Formats: sequence, C-alpha cells, structure tokens
Amino acid sequence: MEERGINSPASFRIVQDDNLKDIVKEAVKAVIQNKKPEPWITIAEAMKILGITSLTTMNKILYSSEVVYSQPSKKVRLVLRSSLYDYINKYRVQ
Repeated sequence: MEERGINSPASFRIVQDDNLKDIVKEAVKAVIQNKKPEPWITIAEAMKILGITSLTTMNKILYSSEVVYSQPSKKVRLVLRSSLYDYINKYRVQ
C-alpha cells in the first residue's frame, strides 16, 4: 500500500524547468474550469440567458416578482441566477 501525505514520496513530483510552465498553465486552467458561477448576474446577462432583447420585457419580469433581483445602487440591478432558472423551469413545456 502506498503511503499518502505531505512528506510521502508520492505527494511530490520532480519537474524539469521547461515543463514547469506547462504544468502551471494546466493547473490554472483546471482551477478556472472548476470555478462556480456567481450567484448574482447583471441584467444584460439575464437577458442573454432568457433570449430577451427588450429591456421593457425584462423589466416586466422583474417587476412582476417572478425573478429575484437586487438594486444595490440607483443604476445597478442584479438578478439571482437560481431564480432565473426557476423562472425558466416554471414555463417549461413538457
């Protein structure tokens, strides 16, 4: 059975200098791909997800309270991503 831990030989890998850059690039890509999406998105992102081009239509959805949104400042509105997906599923055709 192979020993695991910080001091075990299996936890270290000897790397040549020219391969180090490639290994770091691969590690960064892996971290970026595993990043969870932000819970709050902009109105533009929400419109893109819904396939809406009219801001008036988006406002109707927001003001009807079918989608949860926050207005942290006068000109900034953010939509809760999960509520947007709930809205999409609510009108899903089966």
